[in-house]
Amino acid sequence: MNSLREWLKGKKTYLVCLAAILAAVIAWASGDSGTLDTVKMILAALGGITLRAGSSKAAAPMQGSAA
Repeated sequence: MNSLREWLKGKKTYLVCLAAILAAVIAWASGDSGTLDTVKMILAALGGITLRAGSSKAAAPMQGSAA
């Protein structure tokens, strides 16, 4: 169980965003969502990925400095 937690460390947000993109594509393919709504959902998920990547890069220099 601990090895799974170690593997998931830093990846959970990306997995959730990828699942959201997959759900958007499936909703579009099944006709439950229009093209514009699908694009909006994909862009929102990509925005989440971008925010996560930016916050980890911004936090990295702070972790190395003494408080």
